[in-house]
Amino acid sequence: MTKQRNTITIQLRLLIGLSIATACMVAGCGKSSEISPTSTQAADTGTRAPDRSTAQAQDTVPGASSSQQPKELRDLYQQAQAAHEDEVVLYTAFSVGFDDIWNAFAHDFPGIRVRSSQLAGAQLLTRLTSEALSGNHKGDLVLTGYSDTAQLAADGRLAVDVPGTTRDLDSRYKDPAGTYQIPFSNVFALVYNTSQVKPGEVPKTMDDVLLPQWRQRFGLPKLTGLSLTDVAIASLSFHHEITEAQLQHLASNAQQIDSTGMLSYPAEGRLAFTIWVPAHSAWRMQHAGAPIGIAFPKNLTYVLSPGIGLVQDAPHAHAARLLKAWLFTPRAQALLVEKTHSYGTMPGAPTPVGFPALAELGRTDLPLDQTNAILKQSRIRTLALFGQE
Repeated sequence: MTKQRNTITIQLRLLIGLSIATACMVAGCGKSSEISPTSTQAADTGTRAPDRSTAQAQDTVPGASSSQQPKELRDLYQQAQAAHEDEVVLYTAFSVGFDDIWNAFAHDFPGIRVRSSQLAGAQLLTRLTSEALSGNHKGDLVLTGYSDTAQLAADGRLAVDVPGTTRDLDSRYKDPAGTYQIPFSNVFALVYNTSQVKPGEVPKTMDDVLLPQWRQRFGLPKLTGLSLTDVAIASLSFHHEITEAQLQHLASNAQQIDSTGMLSYPAEGRLAFTIWVPAHSAWRMQHAGAPIGIAFPKNLTYVLSPGIGLVQDAPHAHAARLLKAWLFTPRAQALLVEKTHSYGTMPGAPTPVGFPALAELGRTDLPLDQTNAILKQSRIRTLALFGQE
């Protein structure tokens, strides 16, 4: 029994590592590292993108119904083919579940593959700055946290590109200047150990979290300036969902833990629960057998949304615009929900199984054009409360 438990623990920790690394890269709370392109992995495993010669007639998108074939996509596909663009180089903070998304795109548009490198934060900004200054452009698209995306737009690293498929996208999900849009959102919630927290005890509000019975029995990610806790406090404070008194109690009642413990601590029973955990990662852990539950307490749950933008002077601009536009189609939105358990941002996108509708959680995202300024101002406040540097 002990051997079996240890085996399960090791498997869960591996999954935790992958899931939390992605979440932290989006929020800027950890180092980023480049990984092998998905196209190379596909070639090694026999899932190479279909050859152009296998494509159907140019007015047909394989793998998608007629309602999912906007003329814009057909035109961009033809333009990419005419320009001999056979790949899209994507710099992104996301990995888990996304190979399935990129493989679906390659299936829909034979002859074009997605080469994805996991890159975010300072490394991403440095990479694109270096490419721009040298004129040696490699990257086509970025898909990363909105703090990075907003900074790249401000630095002039992103080109104006407004896909026709985003026509019905809510204004809060697109940059007014047209440099980036948001294809999906992730929710950060409360994860609890199902043995230590009984159904009737699961906190429903921040005040429930701060009850004396939970003092030092729950955790939150360490504050770093751009951690998930920093973003949570900034977001909830901006929307007046959390009070100064609650923050003061939080600083004294919670354990600050490394990002890797956000899921492993409640899963292993080291803490009763943790807050501001990526719900999509917790769902994956839960279905892998971890003894955890997921709750979405009022004035605690918040939303974090990444942006996707076309890099200035992208070497595969037509193919990149095609991928970007495709992500907002019904087919891609449904795949994002199914494969990553994120929330699609287009009207009519399905809700992840077992999660509340995004509308039920209220507005907790930050205005795109004010994100970095809000985070910077919030950091002054959290330093005074939590004493972290």
